[in-house]
Amino acid sequence: MNTAFPPDPVDLQEALTSYTHSLAAIHGHIFIRLVLRTRPGTAISTALFTVPALCREAAHLRAVLTLARLDHADLIAAARATLAADHEGEPDPLWYLRDELAARGQLSIGPWGRA
Repeated sequence: MNTAFPPDPVDLQEALTSYTHSLAAIHGHIFIRLVLRTRPGTAISTALFTVPALCREAAHLRAVLTLARLDHADLIAAARATLAADHEGEPDPLWYLRDELAARGQLSIGPWGRA
């Protein structure tokens, strides 16, 4: 299994810094402000003003992905512990998996009579 994750393709802080510099350039030049009032300029402005929202969304998705990766790692660890316990002849090897699922609130009372 490949556990290495590729680097993030976009530096969000760099994108926000570029956005801030772009706004400063716009406000600093009358000609640019006039161009942005044209139809093509309006399209450029609209695209430019979506940058902060897109950066927030990307940051949120990265955080969600990090949580999913941690959940996956915890479940893999519980599965491996279960298999090792079964291999070693422990009386209740599924305990590791039940414990992990119960900690997540994802285990209802089953036929074994435990939560």
